[in-house]
Amino acid sequence: MCNTYRKQCFEDNKRDTAFGWVTIYLENFPNHKNSKRILKFYEELVSNQPIQETRKAKLNAVIKGHFNHGPFRHNLTYPTKWDEQDSLKFQMFPLDTNWNMGSPRCMFDSRSK
Repeated sequence: MCNTYRKQCFEDNKRDTAFGWVTIYLENFPNHKNSKRILKFYEELVSNQPIQETRKAKLNAVIKGHFNHGPFRHNLTYPTKWDEQDSLKFQMFPLDTNWNMGSPRCMFDSRSK
């Protein structure tokens, strides 16, 4: 949603399509420091330690569309009151819809070189 991949859109981006590149990135760069950081975000959500609501929403944006959310259901955030009930129907947000696709634009810097 931003003009450059360097600025990820967190604010007002409470949909499950956010950060569609995460799964691809983790598969292609499993040992990269960024992959390890993403996995730490997941571990933070799984823990029972208190998380500030703003941070919880941002962690959800990165994680919830790409990991089984059963282990961190206690820290899931929902954009609307209906989403929580819908989320009980599956352990992971469906991959066979556009929900997790995101925009390929976030994979590349579109500025002229």
